Amino acid sequence: MKYLLADVYKIIYNLIKNKQIATFLGVLYITILSFICLHGLCVLMEDMVPDAVLNILFLFPKAIGFFVAIFLFLWWWMPTQIEMARQKARDVRYGMIIIFTVTAIVSFLYVTYNSRIVF
Repeated sequence: MKYLLADVYKIIYNLIKNKQIATFLGVLYITILSFICLHGLCVLMEDMVPDAVLNILFLFPKAIGFFVAIFLFLWWWMPTQIEMARQKARDVRYGMIIIFTVTAIVSFLYVTYNSRIVF
């Protein structure tokens, strides 16, 4: 996940040239994708996960707290600016970013349209 955060940071930094904003937007992007993937995983495993877990983590007032907790965890776990400066010479691995984004999109579509999917 650290490499994913660093790669997203590098992409955003190359676009806007501001370290603080690039750091914030990178962590925010990964947080949104993580939240969507976790919600999709809990819905997918709804027979194994009690409804109380879904209600605690993903209903409106408590979902904001869970989202902030994910954001703060990723912010704490993110590589330092010195480590990211060392990794600037390394190429961005777009594959990890694309796979994580597509996973979040599929998860979101499943949660939204799971009652309409017929096999």
